[in-house]
Amino acid sequence: PYTETCLYLTSQNCRRDEHLCRSHVPLISFAYVEWYHLDRVAHLFELGQHILEDCNTDLTLHDYDRRGHPDTVWTDTHHQYIIMWEDRHSRVVQYHTPAYDYMDWYRSITRLQITPPPHTQPA
Repeated sequence: PYTETCLYLTSQNCRRDEHLCRSHVPLISFAYVEWYHLDRVAHLFELGQHILEDCNTDLTLHDYDRRGHPDTVWTDTHHQYIIMWEDRHSRVVQYHTPAYDYMDWYRSITRLQITPPPHTQPA
């Protein structure tokens, strides 16, 4: 959540497709595909925070390596993900309701450590 002044000073090129930051899509770069997990950063886009879902990472996507695959046609290999990316404008999350039990969940998975400040010797 940025202030209006900060947004005003931001280049229009950076803001032109800002709604795509709220898309639930895979990010693709040649051999590599990574899922963008909007639920990890929902609060940055003024969407309500909720209990995080498990990240289901397809481990086979991490097995790809561009070395030794000069003839691989990555558009064929990642066709299903490319289709999702091309449909990114309809995959924008418009609305997230915060989970009422979010803070209870957050406290259950977080450790709060309070330690005394380090002791320093006077000079």
